[in-house]
Amino acid sequence: MDWAVGRPAAAPGDDIASATAGQVREVVQRLITIGQWRPDIWVVADAGYDGPRLAFLLADLPVQLLVRMRSDRVLCRRAPLERTGNGRPPRHGGAFIFGDPAAGAPRTRPP
Repeated sequence: MDWAVGRPAAAPGDDIASATAGQVREVVQRLITIGQWRPDIWVVADAGYDGPRLAFLLADLPVQLLVRMRSDRVLCRRAPLERTGNGRPPRHGGAFIFGDPAAGAPRTRPP
């Protein structure tokens, strides 16, 4: 069975992720109430949704979250454990660039 939930209407400054999580929570609870679910309900969202925030807000539900990411996103790898000189330790490791064919290799973020 497939269910679809559209993006909630929002005014500037509204927390879209909280509103979306509220809608998803309502649908999931209805599915559980009527017994129409199996473990791991899949929630699939497009690139406009904040995947990490939704995952945090829906962590207590039996859902798996799949959010498409834009091809121009850059993610940071885990910071190295060893310190490299004086000052504060680095907060992030090298960049993982989605649009780069050689993205498997650690890279540094462009300035």
